[in-house]
Amino acid sequence: MFGYEEHELKNKVGTWLSLIHADDKERVLTQTRDYLAGRIDSLEVELRMHHKSGAEVFVLSRAFLVDPDSDGKPTHMTGTHVDITEGKRQESFDQKSTKILKMIAMGNPASEIYDAIALMYEERHPGLRCSTLELYDNLLLHGGAPSLPTEYCDDVNGLEYGPEVGSCGASTYTGKRVLVDDIETDPKWKKLKKYALPHGLRSCWSEPIKSSSGQVLGAFGMYYNDPGLPSDRESDDLESAARLASIVMERDQSQKRIRKLAYTDGLTGLGSRAYFYQNLEVLIKKCEHQGSRFWLLYVDIDGFKVVNDSSGHDVGDRLLKEIAGRLSAVSREIDFVARLSGDEFCILIPDTDEYTQADLAQRYLDAVSRPIELCSK
Repeated sequence: MFGYEEHELKNKVGTWLSLIHADDKERVLTQTRDYLAGRIDSLEVELRMHHKSGAEVFVLSRAFLVDPDSDGKPTHMTGTHVDITEGKRQESFDQKSTKILKMIAMGNPASEIYDAIALMYEERHPGLRCSTLELYDNLLLHGGAPSLPTEYCDDVNGLEYGPEVGSCGASTYTGKRVLVDDIETDPKWKKLKKYALPHGLRSCWSEPIKSSSGQVLGAFGMYYNDPGLPSDRESDDLESAARLASIVMERDQSQKRIRKLAYTDGLTGLGSRAYFYQNLEVLIKKCEHQGSRFWLLYVDIDGFKVVNDSSGHDVGDRLLKEIAGRLSAVSREIDFVARLSGDEFCILIPDTDEYTQADLAQRYLDAVSRPIELCSK
């Protein structure tokens, strides 16, 4: 049960005590003393003990007193140890799964949930280290990798995916599972193994993370420090981890699209009316708190209706895009430019002196006043 040969363990109480996990030892000893003193009728306790490999073994220990001496007092205690590790791990896994689903329902940040998923499977498979990668355009970005070295994550973050870009790069590129049993010799890792091997990473298995419509959103990776391929259970868990991550990733990307639609003007790409009022409210409170000021510039295009009526709405839309581009080009990073509606634009300028404010206003005015040549198609 603990990986030792019989001759390696001395037949002493100290041997038993040395194998008990430090956090459980006092509790177990207290219950044992209570049983020996007759304060409790039986001794049955769950505890963790150390395997020779260093792993934890969950044990159900039962014991009873035997062989009374001439005074009727027992001379020794005997009992059993039952390995309940698998049941305990499954219980912990179920509890963590429920917690993760609650985190998803409560809208916790995606990065927190990715870490929780990784840690759940790492506890299930000692020695495993997990990674969740998100695919943006053609780039792979780390979403969560709580047990991988930060240096390694930084080295591979932002790589362009492809058929020869490690396990996860190939998995997201092909949309299929990629199993690499030896990072050192596999051609897919030829350019990346210099980042992985110094940290002891020798095998990597990757499952594509897909949306409900089948679109590849990223990849879930499992790493071990030894070469090898997954067992049946590890293979099943690789698939289930990717499915769980897909719920989070699809939700997160949907929320980002919704925020973008809510906060971005669809025609010009500037801030929307709703986003403008949100920023305005925040700026007012900030200025009230700090005793500072801000400036609001209102820009309206004279004669815009005539353009729409005479040249058509397509030309009018191109005119609005041109004006929006000019306003953006001359704005500073701290300025906020929004389109309110139709041909109305607003610019929020944080606290600055009147000379600078007047100069900024003139720059915006000059930008939109330059001639624009638009021909109807």
